Formats: sequence, C-alpha cells, structure tokens
Amino acid sequence: MSRGSASSDSGVFSSPLTPWLELPRGSSRHEALIQLVTDGTPPPTKITSLQNHLELTGTSPQLHQWEALSMVASIDVAVARMLEPHIDALGIIAEASLEPPGDQTSWGVYAAEVPGKVVTVAEADGSTVITGEKAWCSLASELSHASSSPIATDAGRLWR
Repeated sequence: MSRGSASSDSGVFSSPLTPWLELPRGSSRHEALIQLVTDGTPPPTKITSLQNHLELTGTSPQLHQWEALSMVASIDVAVARMLEPHIDALGIIAEASLEPPGDQTSWGVYAAEVPGKVVTVAEADGSTVITGEKAWCSLASELSHASSSPIATDAGRLWR
C-alpha cells in the first residue's frame, strides 16, 4: 500500500500514513498561512484574514476552495471548520447578487432540519418576521453572522 501498511485482519495502520497533500515548505506564502492559522486572533478576524490571504470569494472555483480548506486543515482542522461555512455563506450571498459581507465578519450556514425545530419566514405588517429554532448550529458562538436555510432560500428578498 502506498499510504502506509495496514493489517488485513484488524484494519489498523501499522505505520504512519504519508501525507496526501504536501505544502511548499519555507515559502513566505506558506509561512504567512501558518501564522494566520495559528495566531490568537479572534475568529472573525482570523476567518476574513484567511479568506483574503487565500483569495476566496463567493464565486471562487470549487477546486480552489477545497484546496484552500485542505491547506488550512493540514495546519489546524478546527480553523478549517470555521472557514468552510464562511465560504459557503459567501457563495449564497453571491448567488443572491448581494454585496459581499464586510471585513471582520465571519459567517455560518445552518440548513439542518429536524422535526419540531423549524425556522419560518413570513411578512407581517410590512416587515419580515423570522420565527423558530434551529436544532444544529455548530460554531455559532464563534461567528458574527449566520444564514439559515429559509433565509438563504429567500436571501434576495430579505437582505435587499
């Protein structure tokens, strides 16, 4: 096996796996990425700094997004988990033809649905009213903004 040897009986790897992604070591861009990922900057600043450094937008090619997330995850998986929903939200905002969010904001996308926990959007007295509860909002305490499935579905109407 090229990724390490495994015992056929137990399925356990007996030697370390070879990395599937090798980052160019020693380059100033790589060193800057490590600094951005590992410094103690608050999450919204860290996320937008990484977004800018990695040239990620709501319209970035999917392969570029995955490569960028892989590079971040190879340094710190938790930071990649914060960056990924931010990039997803940028895509939703771009698809709705809205202005991109300002600097120093970190976004999440919450679309999980479970019975009894539903978010609804309705018009009432000329205002948009959002009611309900999302059952699953991982990292919500680390984000400054969020998009939820009914909001994302109707983003053009709500955010203009």
